[in-house]
Amino acid sequence: MIFKVNLEEEVIKSLETGVFDKDDIEPHIGLIVQSLEKHIPRPVIYNGYGVYFCSVCHGSLWQIKCESNYCFRCGQKVDWNNIKMPL
Repeated sequence: MIFKVNLEEEVIKSLETGVFDKDDIEPHIGLIVQSLEKHIPRPVIYNGYGVYFCSVCHGSLWQIKCESNYCFRCGQKVDWNNIKMPL
């Protein structure tokens, strides 16, 4: 029986065990960079009507700022000190 391992689990396992070489890690560089970029705080977008949005996926955020340091839709870290108004 063959089990299909998802890409994220495979990358994490390789990184945790330290058992990888360039050929193992190279195909996953994009995923690693994408995951790291999620932890860089991005500004919140405010629509002027009491609703805040993620600047990456444009999904609405919880309005209780202390409860939403990350977008619950895409996982992006949000920066409540940097709020952008739409043009």
